[in-house]
Amino acid sequence: MLGPVILLLGVRAGQDAENKVRLHHLVSWFIICFFLMIILRSTGHVPDAIMPPLTNLTTLLTIISMAALGLSVDVKSVFAASGRVLATGALSILFLGFMSICAIGLLSL
Repeated sequence: MLGPVILLLGVRAGQDAENKVRLHHLVSWFIICFFLMIILRSTGHVPDAIMPPLTNLTTLLTIISMAALGLSVDVKSVFAASGRVLATGALSILFLGFMSICAIGLLSL
């Protein structure tokens, strides 16, 4: 939901003549390619035979991207942030964990 909200706010903020914002500045090529791949897969243009290697590749790329995000965090700036910021981050992680446990329980996984 964050993406559409930011897109709408960006378009709305760019409506005046001085700050005219074009749609191609707000939508990343990644998002366009993502939706293109959804369409290709949904319409059967991606053969089932290549799905297992693609699944392994996407898992590997997800791990690499998450590691890159973690390694790019400046720990000093995290601890220098106010207690409210740290508490918000901690509570959001706990909430996500709680929701995950509830989903696993409800889906009997």
